[in-house]
Amino acid sequence: MKKLLENKNTLLYNIIFCIFAAFPLVTADVFLRYIVNFIYISEPIYYIVPVLFSICWITLMIFICWVIMPKKIGRILYIIITLSFGIYFAANYIYYNIFSQYLWINNIFLVSEVTDYIGYILSNINIKFILIAILYISSIIITCILWTENKLSKKKMLILLITCTILISLEKLMDYNTKKDLEEGAWEFWQRPTLIYDAFTDANQSLNIAGFYQYTFKSIVKGIAGLKEDTEAIHKEIDKYFEEKEDFKQNEMTGIFKDKNVIVVMMESMDDWLITEEYTPTIKYMMDNGINFTNFYMPTVGTGYTFNAEFAFNTGYYCPSTISSASILTKNIFPNGIGNVFKDNGYTSKSFHFNTREFYNREPMHKRFGYEEYVCFMDYIETEKAVLDSETVTSDEIYNKMIENEKFYDFIITYTAHLPYTVEDKKLIQAREKYPELNDESIVEEFRNANILTHDTDEFFRILLERLENDGLLENTVIIAFTDHFAYAIEDKEKLAELTKQAGSDIYEKVPFFIYSKDIEPMQIDKVASTIDLLPTINNLLGFENSKYYIGRDIFDNEYKGLVYFPNGYWYDGEIYYKGYDENYTEEQKQYIYNTNIYINKIKQINDKIITTDYFAEKE
Repeated sequence: MKKLLENKNTLLYNIIFCIFAAFPLVTADVFLRYIVNFIYISEPIYYIVPVLFSICWITLMIFICWVIMPKKIGRILYIIITLSFGIYFAANYIYYNIFSQYLWINNIFLVSEVTDYIGYILSNINIKFILIAILYISSIIITCILWTENKLSKKKMLILLITCTILISLEKLMDYNTKKDLEEGAWEFWQRPTLIYDAFTDANQSLNIAGFYQYTFKSIVKGIAGLKEDTEAIHKEIDKYFEEKEDFKQNEMTGIFKDKNVIVVMMESMDDWLITEEYTPTIKYMMDNGINFTNFYMPTVGTGYTFNAEFAFNTGYYCPSTISSASILTKNIFPNGIGNVFKDNGYTSKSFHFNTREFYNREPMHKRFGYEEYVCFMDYIETEKAVLDSETVTSDEIYNKMIENEKFYDFIITYTAHLPYTVEDKKLIQAREKYPELNDESIVEEFRNANILTHDTDEFFRILLERLENDGLLENTVIIAFTDHFAYAIEDKEKLAELTKQAGSDIYEKVPFFIYSKDIEPMQIDKVASTIDLLPTINNLLGFENSKYYIGRDIFDNEYKGLVYFPNGYWYDGEIYYKGYDENYTEEQKQYIYNTNIYINKIKQINDKIITTDYFAEKE
């Protein structure tokens, strides 16, 4: 070994150096694709493609650092590259453990927004990850110790040429197969790997099909390409789509809440299985005595669960998965955003939440949605302790902000039921002290904690109804409540799946949505609906003019069957839960699935193009 280290010009020495140099980069790719989230693909070639992509990128990076660059600069560049990918790998590993999806490169900047939950994040770091991290860093150190001066030669130029040729050929192959798949028009082709690669909207499938480094590279390229798109041509395409779209039609529910005050509550983590007589009696009462939507889904199309739902509700569009919504979209114009719609109809429009104005860029973002004021609960309640949902409506200052005008619309985001359920934090400690009778030791800790936190959100509704009743406002106020996402932070995924099924669906994303008004006849709506259907449905119920410029539909439209689609290409219409090819489908079902896939693909494209090109800025 000593002789080997002394003679640095041997082939064996160079091979050992390359093994150590490649080890951290290979580890990140293999660990993410095969250990964290292995996706089965029926066509063997698509297991070879990501491997070849990764080999080429790793070869290219080492070649540039070790052969092209001078020794000192090359070593520094190698450290920067491997540590950067190491941080991105770690972020992806932790993010996947929490959200069950990978992180787009552009959304790495949202990491600063989750520092409040550092305890919960650290709880997702296990011994396997720590061992990988130690090996990763150790191999970088050993590589730097073994580093030698390496001059360019004809043989090395040939290696570089072959590597670049394979990379370009792979990209062209995927592009060719995409066109071929589209031309063939097979009914199941939307699940073809080449189509997934071309669309590049589902992080999990995209990373598995492209490999870690091509996934990163293509994410960057798509972001840059988006800035250089032919906006005029895209806007003509969008114009054509809306010209061909039918106008919204009135129905038996049009205007039933005309001129009523409106309070919309986006409930944090309020999963279906958490609604019980014991822990959430007020919510259950409102669902049983209002309009209860039993088939409502909250798909996470963009990155970040809460802001994704918040954006979709307020705009009627999903946030494209390839952009960082909180930092970029504050420049966009949303004339049909819900705040603007209410203002145009004579209401004041305010939004309320626990977090600061800077968190998720909420204040400037909410102004774009049309809100006149963003009210931060921390400005009114002592910040040394947690701000529980129940305390926001016992605060006279906050409550008076909600009702201070003759016709008001309020958008409130609750907070108490937010993760974590296993790591102690201020609101959990406080909620336990407030509701000692609910601290049942016979229930597993994380489920007990989830129930206690949920109960406090229920108390928010109880106190709100009581205060509105006492002030003579309940008769003229409608309360609309929906959930931002399912309780993804539950660590016992087996039990979570069981509870989800018991609550009426195998699909995690099914969550509560209900509308309560004192004078409404109770009704149950079983039609499938999703987040983007909320805004046009509210417009219809209030009797507002419903703009054609929404992607979603009015749930009460008699011609609308109901549909929800997910970023991985799955969709559900109440009868068919489409997850790809199934030989048991009839010919009639195949044709219906084919048409539905075309429809979904079209609205996904239009949705993303409207947001990424700021379509409404030109219209305004």
